[in-house]
Amino acid sequence: MSRRRAPDGFSISNYRPWLYMGLTFLWSWTLLWIPVGFSLGAADFPVAILRAASGAGPMIVTLYLVYSRLDADDRADYWVRLVSFRHISPALWLMVFLFPLAIVLSSGAIDQILGGTGLQLEAAERFVEQPLAILPYALFILAFGPLPEEMGWRGYALPALQARWSPLVSSVVLGVIWALWHLPLFFIPGTYQANLVFLSPSFWWFMLGMIPETILMTWVFNHCRGSTLSAVLIHFAINFTGELFMLSSRGDVIAFLMWCVAAGMVAILSMK
Repeated sequence: MSRRRAPDGFSISNYRPWLYMGLTFLWSWTLLWIPVGFSLGAADFPVAILRAASGAGPMIVTLYLVYSRLDADDRADYWVRLVSFRHISPALWLMVFLFPLAIVLSSGAIDQILGGTGLQLEAAERFVEQPLAILPYALFILAFGPLPEEMGWRGYALPALQARWSPLVSSVVLGVIWALWHLPLFFIPGTYQANLVFLSPSFWWFMLGMIPETILMTWVFNHCRGSTLSAVLIHFAINFTGELFMLSSRGDVIAFLMWCVAAGMVAILSMK
């Protein structure tokens, strides 16, 4: 039997995306529902440890599957896609880092034009006075989110989904699952998600926003020949920009609509 291959050509014959998702949810949700069950907040011990271990779930499960089910060549392909810079062209480097920033800045500007508060400085204000502090802060954001998550969601699950479905369908499926994975965080007081308030408009912008984000990330991933690193970097850019600047409620809606428009254009022009 010939090996199944992802759209960019690397072998995925032994990838098991549904097993990955099941184990990831089992690991992460088990850890996160513990503080929910005991009515603990983000500042309580040992919630920070549980959150870090939960966030590492996609990485831990992926490493287990990579080393238990893939042969040496497929394992090598996996690591090359994660660490190699050569698959990312200069134009896509600009896309990865500047597009999330452009969305936030444009949304803030439109909000201000419409009479809103516009863009508010969050962590960015502190870094104006202490610019060197931005480096450890950026590494922290990279290590607790983009890197461990993308080792699984885009690095492992997405190629296997695209072997079965179109990039668009795969993106929608993965975006919904990725959003649901965050659900327990809405019930832990003090987390970013809990501050959005479960079932509020902000909750829906957060959850639904992961679908157009995933569509754009899939487009970048495919144009970088399956580079997991590209997904790590655009995920980092989204998170880092969100930490630097804060939008009003109306600004969040504008940003969501801009992501939808960009995703729609990508879907129409380059996805089937």
